[in-house]
Amino acid sequence: MATNATATATTGAPRIDDPSRQPISSNHDLGRFHAKYQDANDSRPLQPYEAAAANSSPSQPCPASRPPRRHAQRLEAKRQLFRELQDLEFAVLTKPHKWANPGPVGLLGFGMTTILLSLHNTGHFKLDTVVPGMGICFGGGAQLITGLLEWVRGNTFAAVAFVTLGDFWLTLVCVWMLPNASFKSWSGIEASSEYFVGAYLIVWGVYLFFMTLCTLRMNVAIFLVFLTVTLLFLLLGGGNMTNNATALRAAGYEGIVCGCLAMYLAFAELLNEVWDRVLLPVFPMTQVLGWFGANKADKEKNFNESSKHGTESVEKAMLNKDADLV
Repeated sequence: MATNATATATTGAPRIDDPSRQPISSNHDLGRFHAKYQDANDSRPLQPYEAAAANSSPSQPCPASRPPRRHAQRLEAKRQLFRELQDLEFAVLTKPHKWANPGPVGLLGFGMTTILLSLHNTGHFKLDTVVPGMGICFGGGAQLITGLLEWVRGNTFAAVAFVTLGDFWLTLVCVWMLPNASFKSWSGIEASSEYFVGAYLIVWGVYLFFMTLCTLRMNVAIFLVFLTVTLLFLLLGGGNMTNNATALRAAGYEGIVCGCLAMYLAFAELLNEVWDRVLLPVFPMTQVLGWFGANKADKEKNFNESSKHGTESVEKAMLNKDADLV
């Protein structure tokens, strides 16, 4: 007992039987305590910054009331920046990707090689290594690459035209070079006859005829290119099959015209795109048909058809309305 009393005296805690011990405050006292620091009409507890404002002197501004306003301003600035980033991302994603136009390369490869071969057909130059070299590298290789690039762009006609004409130049060079002495060690291929070469060119002429029909929906320049190249192949094929020197010479001059038209179309596409204006016109087919009044007739036909459909729709609506009333 003495030890416990000593411990209690040491800790300073009041004993239960101590007469100086005060009783615990009642709930009424706690209510008065809360009413002292809180408005009786306000049922919500005071926020920390409100309590600080109540305890501070009115002469000094409350520093705790500023942070929420600054925080809201910073939050609004971040939201605005986020909206701008979203708009920028949307603009980048929706902007159509601009592809380079490979068409002039293929047209130049075809036109320049055709002119050089046609100069040989006119009898001005002998067939030396210039034409086969151009046929492999520029007439064949460049057109083949151009056709593949047009395929990536989704241009079906240009892809078919450039790939096939590039392969034509490669096959033509093979027809010239395979009978060479350097190939006899591993192959017994014989030189092709003039008649068979003529048939080979006629087949290509038939193919180009149907390609010419596709150009009727494009422009006059490309239509003339395919029209002249079709005539060129047919003349060369007929001249080789009949061994007619006059037809071959005429095909040579016609081929020069064809090559010049192809180069004109290539430079027209290039210059018009670089300068962003029409420097070399290609004359769209719709413009040519408009000169002959074809577009006017089509517009009148479309107008009559639309008017007819509009009248029929109005009559059907009136009939449905009458049926509903009945």
